Amino acid sequence: MKNVSIQKAALLITAVAIMTLTGCGETVSPPALIEPASVNQAYRPVEKQLVGKLNVAVGNVVPREYCHFYKKVTVLKEITCDVGEYVEEGDIIATADVKTLQEELEDVAAERALCVKLHDARQPLYALNQDLVDIDKRSCVNLEDFKGAAECENRLNMEKENYVYDEKLYEYMLKQYDKKLADISKDIEDGSLRAKKSGYVTYIKDTAKDNVAKINEAVVIIADESETYIEVPDLNLDNYLYRSFELQFAMIGDKEVPIEEYPYSSDESVYAIAQGSYPNIRFRTQNQKDLKVGDSVILCFYSKNRTKELCVGNDSVNSDEGGSYVYVKGKDGNREKRYFMNGPSDDYYTIVTDGLAEGEEVYYVQEAASPAKYKEYTVERSDYRQMLESGNVKKAETRNTAYFAPCSGSVEDIPVSIGSKVKKGDVLLVIDSGGGAAAISDIENERKRAASEYEKKINSLDQEAYDLTAQIKLTTIETAMNHLCEPEYIFQTERMKDQAKIAVIEKQLAQIEYEADTQKYNRQLSRIRKNNDGSGKISIVAEEDGTVSGVYVKKGMVIKKGEENDLLVSVSHTSPDKVAISLNKTVALKITGKNAGTAAIGSKAQVTVGGKTYDGTCISNAWNGKSYAFTEADKAKVATVSMDERADGTIIVAIDQADFDGLEDHKDCRADVNTLTLQDAIVLPGRLVYSEETKSGTAERSFVWKIIDGTPVKQYVIRGTDFGIGNGQTTVILSGLSEGDVLADEQRQM
Repeated sequence: MKNVSIQKAALLITAVAIMTLTGCGETVSPPALIEPASVNQAYRPVEKQLVGKLNVAVGNVVPREYCHFYKKVTVLKEITCDVGEYVEEGDIIATADVKTLQEELEDVAAERALCVKLHDARQPLYALNQDLVDIDKRSCVNLEDFKGAAECENRLNMEKENYVYDEKLYEYMLKQYDKKLADISKDIEDGSLRAKKSGYVTYIKDTAKDNVAKINEAVVIIADESETYIEVPDLNLDNYLYRSFELQFAMIGDKEVPIEEYPYSSDESVYAIAQGSYPNIRFRTQNQKDLKVGDSVILCFYSKNRTKELCVGNDSVNSDEGGSYVYVKGKDGNREKRYFMNGPSDDYYTIVTDGLAEGEEVYYVQEAASPAKYKEYTVERSDYRQMLESGNVKKAETRNTAYFAPCSGSVEDIPVSIGSKVKKGDVLLVIDSGGGAAAISDIENERKRAASEYEKKINSLDQEAYDLTAQIKLTTIETAMNHLCEPEYIFQTERMKDQAKIAVIEKQLAQIEYEADTQKYNRQLSRIRKNNDGSGKISIVAEEDGTVSGVYVKKGMVIKKGEENDLLVSVSHTSPDKVAISLNKTVALKITGKNAGTAAIGSKAQVTVGGKTYDGTCISNAWNGKSYAFTEADKAKVATVSMDERADGTIIVAIDQADFDGLEDHKDCRADVNTLTLQDAIVLPGRLVYSEETKSGTAERSFVWKIIDGTPVKQYVIRGTDFGIGNGQTTVILSGLSEGDVLADEQRQM
């Protein structure tokens, strides 16, 4: 978007620019001079003209799109919808690979259960430990060791405090476990994306080579065609300069329809800018009924409100010490120098405030003579379409499942190839991990070590309990035989009885921990043995029916999990029943080419295959890096289509032809896609429009020869090529002409 008063014609709208590369800026030279301009007197009437600096943008009428994404980095298991498919609000449209989360949930639940068992088993220890301290205290009192008794009292208080602390710590740990379990459960539940709105799917993430969704990355986009607005591809929150302009309207046919920005909320704008994401500016008209998805709209912006003012062309105005003056054609045909009061001017006209009357003919400088021979051309309105010829056309496979290496190793076998039909459970590839058997062996060794340690501990505790029991019996016998009634003997017996009870509890605790360890090792073995023949050869199997769309490794190739070469194969999936019903047996084609993605949703296309042409409609075009700002649960959100070279210049067109026989047997496939569709525009052959430089040589002005009272008069116009609309052969006129005006067509001589 360039201000035509500042620069020469410049292409702004990328979606349109590539259409004009071969003709944009091409102009027709002025007619050859018939006689010197000073002799060939040229006059035009003083008349009312629109004065002001026009800024133009081209917008697309698009449906409102709802972006679906994950709030954290997520491994995708499956996208369950396809481009062009109609989905109902609440339908599951994507699922995450929650296998790791489910395993984590199982492990955390086991840890919590262990924590509870150990806590319950330890409960009797509190009373036993207190009883031991109480025995020591009574012993100190008996021996009149009052300092020792005081220390025992402190120990008792400490035991009580430790118990309170341990109970609080236990409650805290349970809350942490419960929170973690709830969070993991929610993550598993959130692994299923559900449609926020009923509508057609216009984009799904290409998972053929990347099944990891980044934070806030668009996974699925759904369009609701019941709500539309005008979107400008090259105007976003970072570069929108026209918000404060007084006059904003859309040119729809011969009508200037007022427009207003369809704004984002202040929270959405602030959050998006803070994230470095800039969603496109949107507009609405006062009457949306005139607009349909796929149409293009010319948007006009004037920095100040403008009206038709009495004007003379800048090429008529001269100045000297007396002020501004023009030459007015007198009744006798002579030129009369007349001073006048002038107001503001733009690149074409100067406003007259006094000194000239409407209809008076004023001389203007004319480097080119007016056409001597011409045929009249009457200005009419017509539809205008700008087309993009695609680069590559192929049948679209939009829904893919990528299979990555579960471990490092070498490729042992690849029983499939590109195009292979596979069923759920079929082996796609075998990896020799070289460590499968070793890993199993390591776990088995750990289990044996744990069993050995447990056995040693149990034997030690059993021995301790046995020794204490024997000592208690011996002390009891000795006391009875010698008729000893000393308190110290009683205290010693009580201590040993408590210590024996503690040894029994310690044995229970060891058994609980050992059983938990055994269960953990069993889980690990079960997981590592899945699709593993025990020798370390791991099979990668298809998770659903489909067609192998990519094989990215070779037999014998060494791969490392987590590195660039860990992508193994991809399988494409189709939902023929759903697609056939929702798309009326359409065939989706993927079209790539330079800036092919500039075609808007709903744009029409013509696809030629083997000499036969099919009508189609653009159903998918999410621009690389495009951002969406919206509000969910009263919070501003931003989602973005990730920058991806594979997606650059790609659109998907649906052909509504049940008898389409595919692309496999045809090499001469091409597609022409509308990148601009205007209704009731003034469209002229390029030969009718001329150009000239301003006096300063810093800008270029366009004009036509308009027939006024039988005489060709230079009429300035603003042409669409200044904004990427049209080309040298066809020119869209944005301002300066009306339907019914008559022009001189010098090229059509009689």
